[in-house]
Amino acid sequence: AANCLGCHGGFHRKAGLDLRTRASVLKGSAAGPVVVPGPPDKSKLWQMVSSDTMPKGLNKLSADDKQVLRAWIA
Repeated sequence: AANCLGCHGGFHRKAGLDLRTRASVLKGSAAGPVVVPGPPDKSKLWQMVSSDTMPKGLNKLSADDKQVLRAWIA
């Protein structure tokens, strides 16, 4: 929440992506799904986070936070 909802929650939903609820995550963005439940490597969200493309700026997710996200997707 601290690293993602500033751009993908509330009034700010860049690319039409709302990360506030499971349902909105599964709905995806304007470009389509960002999470494919199951293998994390098939999820665009995981690809962007694991490569440090997202979140933008200096506040990247820690290795522990990344593993929590990976487990949640799986």
